Amino acid sequence: MACDIEHSEVSNWLRLPYIPRGDANRLYVEIEFTMRDCSTHRKPEEVFQCKETIALYYYEAMSDFATDTLPRWQAEQGSYQMVDSIAADYKFTNLSDYQINLKYRSVPVSKNGVYFAFLDEGACTSLLSINVYYITCPAVRKNFAFFNTTATGRDVSSVVSKEGVCVDNAVRVGNGPAPAYLCKSDGTWVWPTGQCYCKAGYQPNVDNTECLACPSGTYKATIGGDTCHSCPANSNADGKTHATICDCNPGYYRLPHANASQPCI
Repeated sequence: MACDIEHSEVSNWLRLPYIPRGDANRLYVEIEFTMRDCSTHRKPEEVFQCKETIALYYYEAMSDFATDTLPRWQAEQGSYQMVDSIAADYKFTNLSDYQINLKYRSVPVSKNGVYFAFLDEGACTSLLSINVYYITCPAVRKNFAFFNTTATGRDVSSVVSKEGVCVDNAVRVGNGPAPAYLCKSDGTWVWPTGQCYCKAGYQPNVDNTECLACPSGTYKATIGGDTCHSCPANSNADGKTHATICDCNPGYYRLPHANASQPCI
């Protein structure tokens, strides 16, 4: 809480601990705070400086090196860089009647971590909650490919292309494009391209996210999106799963050039 309004040239800093960025390309800051209306002070003659904003700054660093004097408590090149001067939507006139302001800001990050800092220059304000986070597109399966959790891009309008890997019992076919998915800045996936296909002996599930073994008594001879088929006449796949061809019953045989869908004779 700060309410240093009885002095001029107020400059009160509050620095958060060093925050490793991890996989983040952009960090978001959620801020809850209250703000007093400057016009409601009971002794205006004692008010030398009063503002209704707080300023958010950040400083990127490769390691946690901060001391009481470093980075310098200044908003200048080589020290803290301003994110924004944050104005309050709600300003209270007495402590029994106040509303909480909720604001969001974000910055691109590229070094190992970052310090966030707030500068008060004469506001009657209380910081109630500060939450720093980043947005990801969740791990997902699409078109028989798996896409791992992916951090969104540096810019609020950027997309990140993520290459997927085929799920179990699925493969790419020929020189077709690798499965890819675009991760948007709001954490949603869009525009899948390329795909994997179920191996012979395996069929798609209803969501096209898994390849399931053909059940006993059925087969699938080729790679692709077909379902498993019942065995042709005079053949069986009893007691077998993921069969690619059915066995001829005793006393029957398959012609040398017959394919898996043709009956045994």
